[in-house]
Amino acid sequence: MTDEPQPGHEEDDVEEWLPYDTDSEGGEPHPPDLSGFSYIGRGLTPQEFTAYLATYDFGLVKPDFVVLHHTYRPNWDQWTSGDANRNDQQIYEHRRIRLGGIKTDYEGRGWSTGPHLFVDDRWIWLFSEMSEYGTHAKWGNSFKSASGTHYSIGIEVVGDYTHTRWSEKVAGVVAFTVRALHKRLGTFDLKYIDNKPARKRLFDAKGLPFFDLGDKTRLVAGGISSHRDYNKPGCPGDMITNEYYMEVIQGAANTMTMTSTASPYQPGTYVVSVPNANIWESPERANGQIALGGTAKLDLGSELEIDAFDQGESINGNMWWGHLKNQIGFVSMTILHPKA
Repeated sequence: MTDEPQPGHEEDDVEEWLPYDTDSEGGEPHPPDLSGFSYIGRGLTPQEFTAYLATYDFGLVKPDFVVLHHTYRPNWDQWTSGDANRNDQQIYEHRRIRLGGIKTDYEGRGWSTGPHLFVDDRWIWLFSEMSEYGTHAKWGNSFKSASGTHYSIGIEVVGDYTHTRWSEKVAGVVAFTVRALHKRLGTFDLKYIDNKPARKRLFDAKGLPFFDLGDKTRLVAGGISSHRDYNKPGCPGDMITNEYYMEVIQGAANTMTMTSTASPYQPGTYVVSVPNANIWESPERANGQIALGGTAKLDLGSELEIDAFDQGESINGNMWWGHLKNQIGFVSMTILHPKA
C-alpha cells in the first residue's frame, strides 16, 4: 500500500482522478474477464518498450487508433514527490506503487481494465493488456462500424496539463510511444482523427461536464485522438491542444529519433552491480573488443564516472551504454546503478 494519497480521497474537487465512471460505458462489450482485473504494473524504458512490442501478441483484432489523456491527479509534483532523495531504483519503485494505487481505484469501480499505458519522463508503464479493450474514454474505448470492430490504445500522460505543456522529456517519451505503436501495428496513421459527432453537453452527479454522443456511426479509427473527442472536454489538458500533440508526435522523423531525449539516465557516479564486468571500446560488442587490449575489467562495487550515454547492442532489452569520463570506453547500463 502506498504512503501517497490514494485516488478519490483528496484533491478531487475539480475532476475525479483519471477517467469518469462513465468511461466504462458506450463501447463494445469487453472480451470475457477470465482472470480478474487486467494489470501488469511494469515500467519500461523506451528501448525496452520497443523490444516488448516486437514479440507482443495483440491477437486477431488489433487496436487501430490511439486516445491520449492526462492523469490530472496524480499531478507531476505528486508523482515525483521525494525523487530528489531517491536513487533510480527507489524512484522506479515509488512510481510503481503509485500506479498500483490507481489500479486499486479502478477495481473499486468494478472495471476489468483501465488505460493501457501510462507515460512519464522516464518510463512507459504497462497497465492493462494492450490485447484487451481498455476503459478510459467511453465511446473511444471501442466501437463497431461497417468495416468491423475497432478499439483504441489509451495512453495516460502523467501530470496536470491544464496550464502547462509537457516537458521536453515527457514529450519525447509520448512521441516515442505513439510512433513505436504505429510502427509495430501498422493499423493507424500519424494523423488526427476527429471523433466529434453531434453531441449534447451534459453534467454528471458531481456537476462535472461530459458529452452525450448523438451518432455513434460517425466514429472513425485509423489515427490519433484524445479524451476530449469523446466525453471529457478537459482531457488531456487545455494546453495539450490537438495541434500541439500532433506536432510533437509528427515532429519525430522516425521512431528512434526520440531516444536521446527519452534517456532515463543522467551523468554521474555509477556502481557496478556484477563481478568481472567488461569495459568495451564500442557499445556494439560484435564490432569492438574489450578496452585496454582486453584487460579492462571491473570488480563488483567499482565506482565509475559516466559522462554521456549512447545506444548500442541491446542487452536484456536495454540499448543504453554509459561512456566513461576517463575515455576508456563503454559499459552496459544493465550492470550499473547510480551511487546512492
